[in-house]
Amino acid sequence: MPMNTMTDFFPFLLQELHDAELQLVAAIPTMAGRASSGMLRAALEEHLQETKVHVQRLEYALDQLGVGFVGIECRPIAALIAAGDELVSAIADPDVADAAIVGAAQRVEHFEIAAYATVAEMAYLLGRSEISALLHKTLDEETLADSKLLKAATLEVNPRAVVWHASSR
Repeated sequence: MPMNTMTDFFPFLLQELHDAELQLVAAIPTMAGRASSGMLRAALEEHLQETKVHVQRLEYALDQLGVGFVGIECRPIAALIAAGDELVSAIADPDVADAAIVGAAQRVEHFEIAAYATVAEMAYLLGRSEISALLHKTLDEETLADSKLLKAATLEVNPRAVVWHASSR
């Protein structure tokens, strides 16, 4: 299907985000299970519940547009998940692995923040204020999730990883 207008392009982006969120629902439990930091694990587990709600919001938005939920793969999220998994799997020390988990998770959050900011603005410009409000709510939650990851990194994860690094010299 050609995408010649913003009205054509907008549902495509929502479908892509829907796939991204489904991939994350599958990937976050693995990341949380690998985390040795309680603060990091809690942030990931809390965000998993939010991510499930994000899927529901996107399904609602797509339903409002009369568009299906499947068919578009979010390749950027798939690549970020795979790269993070590969990196974390290569690290033996759990504290350093936690630092890698935070970095991988923040890269995903930053992608989502950019994507949701884009589609929320598009929804607004297309006169879909209800959908725009839902997407802004998700954007706020993604931004908060990123802040929680940064807090876990600053207060617990990175200091523990640096102490391990300094003691291994």
